[in-house]
Amino acid sequence: MAVSCITQVLRAPPIAARLKKSKSTASPPATRCRFARRPARYIGEEAARRARSRLGENRYRLLTNNCEHFCAWVLLGESRSGQVHCSLRHPRTGMHVLMCLVKAFVESGAKGRLAAQIA
Repeated sequence: MAVSCITQVLRAPPIAARLKKSKSTASPPATRCRFARRPARYIGEEAARRARSRLGENRYRLLTNNCEHFCAWVLLGESRSGQVHCSLRHPRTGMHVLMCLVKAFVESGAKGRLAAQIA
């Protein structure tokens, strides 16, 4: 399950495109944080303002400050990651996630080298 979440994040459109899309639809914005399974403290413009406040930040850490930590901070005001928590509590799941990340990293490097050779 964690791997599918990672895949969704990697393939998701940029946040600005998602914000524009959510404004244009008639449905109300989501008010629950799927990461923590509890109501979001910040929604709409306030959540977008919080997200924009951290643009350009260069403090990414896989275990302590990743994209899931960021999303939880924007919506809940708390930096947390269910995937990291699960991976640390269940080593088999953690190893599976790690292998998928390594595979994705290797494949992206191979694509980059191939593109450089073609150019």
